[in-house]
Amino acid sequence: IFAITTFNNINFKSIYDFNYYQKVNPDVKKAFGDDDAATLKHFVTYGLKENRIAKASYDQAEYERLKLAASGISDGLYPIMGTTSTNVAQMVRYYKAHATYPSFYKSSDAPTIEAFCQIYYEEAIAEGVKPEVAFGQAMNETGFLKFGGDVSITQYNFAGLGATGGGVSGNSFPNVRTGVRAQIQHLKAYASNEPLKKGCVDQRFQYVTRGTCPYVEWLGIQENPKHVGWAAAKNYGYTLKNNYIFKLLLS
Repeated sequence: IFAITTFNNINFKSIYDFNYYQKVNPDVKKAFGDDDAATLKHFVTYGLKENRIAKASYDQAEYERLKLAASGISDGLYPIMGTTSTNVAQMVRYYKAHATYPSFYKSSDAPTIEAFCQIYYEEAIAEGVKPEVAFGQAMNETGFLKFGGDVSITQYNFAGLGATGGGVSGNSFPNVRTGVRAQIQHLKAYASNEPLKKGCVDQRFQYVTRGTCPYVEWLGIQENPKHVGWAAAKNYGYTLKNNYIFKLLLS
């Protein structure tokens, strides 16, 4: 009995069955034989892109949802830059499943969670950063906008920029869009050597060694091959990917 259905913390059981996938795809059976792990990896990395069927009975909407969630996976590393796998509606749905939008923002440039997510999407797309990465990081850093740490909700600082611990509150921004833009510019600084598309509002942009963190997993200093990155916490990038980004993509 082959029971492996989880790849990169996404469970494909609802649309994947090892025996059926090999039965209807003899090329896969010939290539991998009884190797269930390799067969599942093939389905996730190639089969879904080719719209291959892996289960006798499945829901098409579920198939499309998991196909979207699996996109961007490359050898277990999730690129920060590139084509997004989410949309504003999914971001809103994800947020509402975890928290209630703070009333503080009602008089801001993002009076609703829909407007807030739209800003994240627009700013990320403009710089070539994946919105799911920036939004997932913000939810991680702020506790779904509850804050409560050194950074105050009034600072419009959604990723702890400049907050180095010990009560240091970090940078402040005049509104939601500027704070979001600063976070995304900081992500781009780490992930790419490309110039910014918009004027720099990230006060710490110049301190980043550019292009050293092309993948989410490498944002953690301890896991980065060059020992640089966004945060010193162990498995920072992996936690961000597994507990926030992938869960957003499955919302």
